[in-house]
Order: sequence, then C-alpha cells, then structure tokens
Amino acid sequence: MPERLVEEELDPARKLWPEDWLNRFREAIKQCDISYKEIASGYMKTLCVYDYSYFRMLRKHFGDQKALKMYSETWLGNIPDYVDQAKQVYGLQDPMDLSGFGYLVKYAFNQQGCRFDITECRGGRLVAYITNCILTEYRSQRFPPEGDAMYQKSVLQMHNALIGKLAEATKLAERIDYTFEEAKLVISLR
Repeated sequence: MPERLVEEELDPARKLWPEDWLNRFREAIKQCDISYKEIASGYMKTLCVYDYSYFRMLRKHFGDQKALKMYSETWLGNIPDYVDQAKQVYGLQDPMDLSGFGYLVKYAFNQQGCRFDITECRGGRLVAYITNCILTEYRSQRFPPEGDAMYQKSVLQMHNALIGKLAEATKLAERIDYTFEEAKLVISLR
C-alpha cells in the first residue's frame, strides 16, 4: 500500500489520537499484512452482527415499539462525541453555519461506516448523498429486509433522528429544514 494513501487515511485520526498510538497502529498493520480497508470491513461486519444481536435482544425483552425507541436512543447517545470530535477533525466553530453542519453530519455518518459526500453547499442549501455504507451493505446481505423488516426500520429511523439531534446539539434545529430519503439528504436554511 502506498505510504501517501496510508497517511491520507489516517489524517483525521491525527487530531483525535496521540502520534505514538498511531505509530503503534501503523506497525501492527504492517505486521498483519492487511490493508486499512480490510480492517475497516472486518470491524464494520463485527459491529453489524453486534448491532443486530443487540436489536434482537431489545425486541425479545421489550417488544417492537420499545425496542425501536431504545435502539435509536443508544445510537443517538453518541451525539456529544460526534460533535466534539468533528469540531477537532474539521476545525468547526460555534455558532455552526450550514457548511459546518454538513461536515458534522458527514462525520457522524462516517463513524457509522457510511461514505457521505456533500455535492452542493450554496445559497442556503446543502445536498449530500450516502454513496457507500459498509454497514448497510453488510446488513442487507446478512439480514435481508424480508427476514427482519423491524431491524431495517430501526436503522432508518435512527438515521433520520440522527440529523435532527445533531441540529439540536448545534442549536440549528430552529434554523433548518431537512429531508432524508433513500440516500439523499437536503438541508435548507429557513
């Protein structure tokens, strides 16, 4: 793997983790002789199996509706970390503007295994797409929607709630409208 690519992949991590930790991580990767993509894929598959098992346990013990609520609350509990870390990684400041909010949403989805591309940000409008989501792809292969539609519903519900909760955390909730359908997100200033 070219060294430049490795450094580009680790660039956001430099702002969150000490350099000595990153050096140990690089050395471990060299010894294992696997790529960052393979590591990420393995991690996301493990996370997906754990996530699905967690939702099934909630559903078994609390029923469908309470499981949906508890599942979303669990993931949404990461909002403060996403906000703090995105500020470090992207140098975002309060009060956050639309562009900064777009990068915050990008960071949150990236943390959930999604590639999030902002394609437009001008005139009070931001358009972005989830162009690849390792978790979603693996979920649909491992747990087809017809096999557990309630789990798929819980993931979609959580993704929709994530954007609203990020807006609340940055005090933008009163200033924006958004739609999030399929893989397209449109945010507009009021």
